[in-house]
Amino acid sequence: MTTIVCNREVMAGDTLIVSDTKATATKVFKHRGSCIGVAGSYIDCLEFVRWWKAGAKDEPPEVQEVDALVLTKDGKILMFNQHHSFFELEDPYAAIGSGGAAALGAMWAGACPKQAIKIAGKIDPCTGGKPTIRRRG
Repeated sequence: MTTIVCNREVMAGDTLIVSDTKATATKVFKHRGSCIGVAGSYIDCLEFVRWWKAGAKDEPPEVQEVDALVLTKDGKILMFNQHHSFFELEDPYAAIGSGGAAALGAMWAGACPKQAIKIAGKIDPCTGGKPTIRRRG
């Protein structure tokens, strides 16, 4: 799947895509000061990102396999889950994807988001590639 992790300033994500073959692609995007990180079916993920960049005015798109983190320009962390709901997190860190637990543990142990992605990649076989790093604002 993937790994996306953030604190209140920076979001990081891996770039590995695993399906019938391996490829790399961006999973962390920036738009108007916010960072958007997506995990799941990549085509559905891109649909979610398009919706967010279009202003996220209506209901989220009907995507089947998407989890997302949004780090807003003012430092809020929002999570979107496969039940099509958004909620704000109070914790200082958040992570999603198959390597999310490893990355979150690394963050609580003092790692920065980039280091957390690299650590998750040592544990999760679906996390890899060069990390993408985006700073809010």
